[in-house]
Amino acid sequence: MKKIYRKIQVLKAADMGAEISPEMLAKINAYTLKELSAEDVYVRKFLLAHNAIDRDNERFPEALIDEFADTLPGKGFLIGHERPGPGRGLFFDAATEEMPPERFVELTGETPRLPAGVETVKVLWGWMYLLREAFNEEIMANLDAGIYRHVSIGFRAADLNAVKADPNGAVLYWEYVPPGEATEGSLVWLGAQPGATAQKAQKTESGDIDTEKKGGKEMNEFLKRLSLKLGKTFSEDNAEDEIMAIFNEKDAKLKELENKVAELEPLAADGRAYRKELVDSYVTLRTKLEELPADDENRQKQAREIAAGFPVEFLKSEVEVLQKRVEEKFPDEGQLKGGDPDNRDKNAKTNPLVPDDD
Repeated sequence: MKKIYRKIQVLKAADMGAEISPEMLAKINAYTLKELSAEDVYVRKFLLAHNAIDRDNERFPEALIDEFADTLPGKGFLIGHERPGPGRGLFFDAATEEMPPERFVELTGETPRLPAGVETVKVLWGWMYLLREAFNEEIMANLDAGIYRHVSIGFRAADLNAVKADPNGAVLYWEYVPPGEATEGSLVWLGAQPGATAQKAQKTESGDIDTEKKGGKEMNEFLKRLSLKLGKTFSEDNAEDEIMAIFNEKDAKLKELENKVAELEPLAADGRAYRKELVDSYVTLRTKLEELPADDENRQKQAREIAAGFPVEFLKSEVEVLQKRVEEKFPDEGQLKGGDPDNRDKNAKTNPLVPDDD
């Protein structure tokens, strides 16, 4: 990912498997009884599980995926769930990632079957190491060739519940219940979870491994949240350019909106003044008709607050009706100040209190 990945030292360009960073080797040696070097180990990355409905019509909820990530490191890498024998390798690291379905398809070639209301795929990543010894050469060669690729997770869960659209309806799928634990990960002929496979290690333009990104986990989480928020998957080569293009477009739209607001502000001020004048007329006219007591400020304040909430057209029509009633009740007094602003000049001509220009 251009300018996003942090360049980190690679201890050795491996002939097979993923290149090994100092951070990876430190995590591996946390489990060893003697210090291993990068030349001693072979590393592979696996997508072990996800939150979509699988081939057995079962599903891991997101909380259980998180628990698998917490409990997978230190567990064995097996062949075909061969239990209770010892593993052929060991998982030394794990993490979860949320991604749009399109990204999952891009990584695995499988379309995730997500339950209703779930829009993102949450996956479990696991990193495993083998000893570079003759007895593992067949596994390493077949993994690199893509022949050994399907994997399956061994686990424990508290329960398995049926999920239905309604209590008396058919079972839509079955969902495991946390708490749970990852107990192992195995190479298999075909796993229950579509897309559970060995994955290539991503690299930067310089060829360095991308185990960490700029800013570490924080930057990785930020990019995932940004991808979900914007509804876009960023390519590895042009992520920075794509992100900047999105923000530049949003800046342009924001500037356009700011200009529009500046144009509308004077009109809004006029509108507020017009509404205030209508409210004043409403209260004055009702007071004139003795529907509101002239000496009760609280009643007038309440009427003013109520009138302020009326739609403008309704308020205008109310003022017009009240004005007609005042003119009928007090024919010699003419129109009150604060009536319909549109009729003010016309009414001024017939008001006997206003001198005639002639």
